[in-house]
Amino acid sequence: MCERVFFIQCLKRSKQKGIMIFWQENYQGYTSSRKLAGKYSGEELSGAAGVMGDWVAHPHWIECAARARGEWC
Repeated sequence: MCERVFFIQCLKRSKQKGIMIFWQENYQGYTSSRKLAGKYSGEELSGAAGVMGDWVAHPHWIECAARARGEWC
């Protein structure tokens, strides 16, 4: 089964640096690398701290074997 996860972008730091800045795994720091960015479940988003408008969640699908073959998962 495919899995839907989210990358959390810190809008404040992204604006300051002029590039996309993401939260790392376990809410521990920041990175500009999408490869190093944390992948959060929908449930984990409710535990994300910050003020309104401080961050945005970008959805991402973790590919499964069937989806990679073009089949429905």
